[in-house]
Amino acid sequence: CRVMIDDQVVLACQTPVDRDQVVVTGQAENENILTTGLAVSTEPEGRYPAVLAFDIGTTTVVGYLMDGTTGKQIATSSCKNPQGQFGADVISRIRSALHGNMEALTASIRQCVGALALKLCRKAGIRAQQVTAISLVGNPAMQQLFMGILPENLAIP
Repeated sequence: CRVMIDDQVVLACQTPVDRDQVVVTGQAENENILTTGLAVSTEPEGRYPAVLAFDIGTTTVVGYLMDGTTGKQIATSSCKNPQGQFGADVISRIRSALHGNMEALTASIRQCVGALALKLCRKAGIRAQQVTAISLVGNPAMQQLFMGILPENLAIP
């Protein structure tokens, strides 16, 4: 969320837009949230031999398999978010959920994440049982749809 506005580093999420502004973001190499935001075990026993991280976006779902001891990325894979069949944007999906498609929206994203998890394990040559921690991130609508929580709280004007 750190960006440069008027030669000052600010948090974009906390900066009001009150005029036309030029916003400079970091380089792509600095935008890898997993290398800067994933906490991994450093215990000698290797308590977390493999961890999965998923970024559930409106358009794309990206999965990463990491070595839980070193934090090294082992495999990555992505797919289109299958919820797109219920609407191309978050608002359309919230409406769809509120009009009776909640279970289908939840099932589709869970199946997608499950399939990506298995694909990542196969790519890395490990068993799914070796994965002992999973992290999922996404905007509030994507999180609630994954968890099976009706997003009516996000539809209040």
